[in-house]
Amino acid sequence: MKPTRRQFLAAGAVAGAGALAGCEQIPFIGGDGGIGQFTNWVPAAGEIEPNSETVNFNVTSPTQIHSNRTNLRPSTYQQEQQTYRTGVQWQSLSMSLSMEGGAVYKGSYNADDVAAELTSPSGSGDRGEFTEEDSEGNYDIFIPSSANGPEEAEEAWAVSGNAIISARPTGSEFQDNFSSAVENAKAIIDVGENGENRAVDDSDDFNTLANEFSGAIASGRTLREEVDSDRESIAQGNFEGMVASGASISINGSNSNVKQVFVFDSEGDVSTDDLEEYVERSDTGGGILSYARDVNVNQNGTAGIVNATIDTYDIGR
Repeated sequence: MKPTRRQFLAAGAVAGAGALAGCEQIPFIGGDGGIGQFTNWVPAAGEIEPNSETVNFNVTSPTQIHSNRTNLRPSTYQQEQQTYRTGVQWQSLSMSLSMEGGAVYKGSYNADDVAAELTSPSGSGDRGEFTEEDSEGNYDIFIPSSANGPEEAEEAWAVSGNAIISARPTGSEFQDNFSSAVENAKAIIDVGENGENRAVDDSDDFNTLANEFSGAIASGRTLREEVDSDRESIAQGNFEGMVASGASISINGSNSNVKQVFVFDSEGDVSTDDLEEYVERSDTGGGILSYARDVNVNQNGTAGIVNATIDTYDIGR
């Protein structure tokens, strides 16, 4: 699933990240664990998904969303709720990050309790019990007890006191580029704990995009190649020379700040006139900017930025 920033904001910003994760939940002991650290855990393109040339991610801070629940539309808040196989409460999470091949969760939990929940036949959810299969650093790795070895496991969980990781297989076993769920869990551990093959170090485009994000919600993607004039569609948020895009939302009680970021190949490719046209079309074309006020457009290096204020109640509308 590769959401554009417009799909992310128009289709339900708060619910977007949780839906992409498609996995379970988990929190951690110590550290701030907010989305400010999410770049430590996003792998470079091709590191987890062998054929991928792009980076896609969705991240939320459930604790921040939960603390502002009285300002959110009830249906939006309810959409974000999830039941996690690990037994950890959603609102305990400080960070819930999903990307190709897996998800990472931080918050407040006891690692032994999570391991007991995974290995218990009476654990929550309907996917049965897990068995400890392997380890990597401080992480114990679990796979479904029903799997015939790690290569056939449809998912893997890696648990430590710092984070919990959910991973799935990627690639194709028929094309010599298959990575098992256990291999992907270990690769994500290398990214997050050892600083290996991080997108923020591998891609200037991702780095520029991620540096603009803060708050409770963020989503973004890099592109295989820059947008050219034949594929340009300003109304859809596609601009000539664009190489990455995304959005973040900071919830501040009854008001929230929306930031849409469009990264270009060079500073000269950034056109604030095109961004102004995009804002004008969005104002009448639906989506989150239809409910926005105090909209402004600016440039920061190779990034074109749209900032706006909305009522928190309108998130996910």
